[in-house]
Amino acid sequence: MKHLILITCLIAIPLSSAVAAEGGKSLASTLEVYVFPADGQAADQQSKDEAECYNWAVSNTGSDPFELQKQDEAVTAQAQQQAAEAEAASHQATQEQTNNFKTAFGVCLEAKDYMVK
Repeated sequence: MKHLILITCLIAIPLSSAVAAEGGKSLASTLEVYVFPADGQAADQQSKDEAECYNWAVSNTGSDPFELQKQDEAVTAQAQQQAAEAEAASHQATQEQTNNFKTAFGVCLEAKDYMVK
């Protein structure tokens, strides 16, 4: 299964490269890596070389920075959702505790012959 995922990533890389280039940014600049064509390589050659090196780096490190970014964003979104749910649960618990206190407070005052609403 891991190899299937890796193959899928390898197929998607040239598309990511092309999309990055269309936006005016090379794959390297998208990754915030500075690349200088020391032998005067043409832009299209540099783009091909960057895609090849990207695939090589993914294969050799087991990490794909674009996938890592997606995972990080998913975790952040999940954490934000959990935080919102925790905040809502906390608010509900606080409201219930406050209501219970008011009921007890009112019962005590009624026992002392006060009218409580």
